[in-house]
Amino acid sequence: MKKFLKTLWSVVWPLGLYLLLALIVEMVYSLCLMFSEYYKTGTLDLENIMDAAAGESLGTTAIVSAVTIVICIFIIRSDRRKHEYDSEQGHADITFAAIIAAIGGCLLGNYVLSVSGIMESDATFDIVNEAIMSAPIWLQILAAVILAPICEELMFRGIVYKRIEYSYGFWPAAIISSLLFGALHGNLSQFIYAAALGLLFAYAYRKSGRLQVCILMHLIANLASLVLDSLVVMVDNYAVVEAVQIVTGSLLLGTGLFLMIKSPQESKKQACQD
Repeated sequence: MKKFLKTLWSVVWPLGLYLLLALIVEMVYSLCLMFSEYYKTGTLDLENIMDAAAGESLGTTAIVSAVTIVICIFIIRSDRRKHEYDSEQGHADITFAAIIAAIGGCLLGNYVLSVSGIMESDATFDIVNEAIMSAPIWLQILAAVILAPICEELMFRGIVYKRIEYSYGFWPAAIISSLLFGALHGNLSQFIYAAALGLLFAYAYRKSGRLQVCILMHLIANLASLVLDSLVVMVDNYAVVEAVQIVTGSLLLGTGLFLMIKSPQESKKQACQD
């Protein structure tokens, strides 16, 4: 029981700190919008302010992610000094396999959610997706493709997954960290999608022993998702997009997983000698 409570607390407080930081940034930004609205018009239209805050959520995501990255780096360095996490973990060169698996997972995951009707019936997902796609392209890349993936991988694989794995092994750590990763996104569509990708990222981390691989996978998956959303708008025949998703996604994900599983895994000692 003591071990469980200790592990639970070690996972809860970093996530709580992240959520608190996000809440503070959003509150400060909303207050700034209120003062700006009152200064310009002399009145406060709370509905307009809330709509503006929701529309600019990608900007607050970038700020929260940037600050959280710094905090996570200090926590991970402390954990590694304390527990020597990587001492028993294999190190396989799976970079190429990880990249194509991430692209395949993105394409196939979006296809499954689309044909299942989950995306269309998920109003919260529509709001989130609209906020992302309506933002300037530079902000989409900075926040959704660079900062958020780095932040989330440091938090969910670097801290949550590793702390649970240290006490309970791979599968409990992979499943719990992936479910929490999915829940963070706040809607059913992204919960399913992110939880599934989270399992893939956790396996890649276990296989490679390198957080950089997970971060790269996440970056590539988010970039592929942005490109896919742009294609959906540009292409009149959506059946073509769906065909590309299911065929290309299945081939890339299957090939990537096969290569990752078959990649020879070295001990840390061997990797250091090479």
